[in-house]
Amino acid sequence: MTFRSLQFSVTGSTGNHYEVNAFREGNRFIMTCNCEAGIRRTYCKHRIALLDGDCSALRSENADDVDHLRALLHGTEAERYYHVLVELDSQMRELTKKIKDTKRAFARSINRADT
Repeated sequence: MTFRSLQFSVTGSTGNHYEVNAFREGNRFIMTCNCEAGIRRTYCKHRIALLDGDCSALRSENADDVDHLRALLHGTEAERYYHVLVELDSQMRELTKKIKDTKRAFARSINRADT
């Protein structure tokens, strides 16, 4: 079954409700959200969460449709950018952990009492 358009209702972190729509126009994947970031056409955590398969904020009763987002995204330029974003986000989390661990080790090394 091919899905050309999907609609979701989500709850934002402030408790506001937003509508997220995803559809395909030829080879273009388009995903909108009526939150402030979505209206400004900037990075929107509601859209990313759904693409990541996160249904925790989903208000509408169509969690099964979240799986179909990948089918709409497949083969588009947006899919390529999505995968790059996921990879960079993973690298950033790893680097953040390494920085934290190194700062802790550095602090221990300079705070040792001479014996």
